[in-house]
Amino acid sequence: MEFLDHFEILSQSYLIEGNGENVLQKLIPHFENKHNIKTVGNPDFLVRNVATFAIEDAREIKELASRRGSTEEKRIFIIQAGAFTREASNALLKTLEEPGDHTHFFLITPSLNRILPTIVSRCQVVHDYSPIIASSLILPEKFLSFSPVKRLAYIKEVMGKIDKEEITKSDIHSFIEELIRYQYEQVKNAKTNKLGNLARSADIASYARDTSASLKMILEYIALNA
Repeated sequence: MEFLDHFEILSQSYLIEGNGENVLQKLIPHFENKHNIKTVGNPDFLVRNVATFAIEDAREIKELASRRGSTEEKRIFIIQAGAFTREASNALLKTLEEPGDHTHFFLITPSLNRILPTIVSRCQVVHDYSPIIASSLILPEKFLSFSPVKRLAYIKEVMGKIDKEEITKSDIHSFIEELIRYQYEQVKNAKTNKLGNLARSADIASYARDTSASLKMILEYIALNA
């Protein structure tokens, strides 16, 4: 089944594992073209893109979902986050269990292992494994095949490309997410201690979309702890 085939007939709640930017670039036009849902200037179509989904975000979503829609059409809530706090997850779970009429939730995360099992069980799980990597960036597997010294040299080169506007910060966000996802796929079935290192890297990488975060420092941490 193709990725968008999962959304031909909309279910109540989805949990999508994949690159956030990639998922949104596919999903939003699908709402427009397949379901005739206006995605711009529509109070019933909400997208939240945060580094960490916190309790304040969960309370806002709960309040908005409890209101009556501006029309009788479908109401769409999309939450893209690098991580979900436990407190926010528990609050969000209650909202998912009691949605309003014609209300649909789409949670997007780089990895399912960052989501509470209770939320996973409440949603239809969909995977999107197609990466978005800028043509001027190398693939995660090649980066991780480098020695730590060579990785740091490559990071310096990448940051220079941002300064020259050859790539964007969004490209780096996608690259970091792909690095973490690739590492997870490599070690999840292996009996090594790398899962602990990966969990710490994933926690740090979840802040990549925070405007105050240092992408260079996040990349360097992953490079030295992979």
